[in-house]
Amino acid sequence: MTSTAPTSSFRPLWLAVFVLAAAAVGAVAGLLAVAGGTDMPTAILTGTVALLLALAHYLSGSAR
Repeated sequence: MTSTAPTSSFRPLWLAVFVLAAAAVGAVAGLLAVAGGTDMPTAILTGTVALLLALAHYLSGSAR
């Protein structure tokens, strides 16, 4: 099975892109949680979990 992880020279760039995209998804998840009637701390936790899951998924790939 071949690795789909980015090469080591582009890894910091992709990490930055991934964190920005995950932060946007986390913010939207938190806003949707608030709009759905969830209290603010739970909405912040929802957004944080989305960010951490995306980051863990990215970092689990090994460098080539």
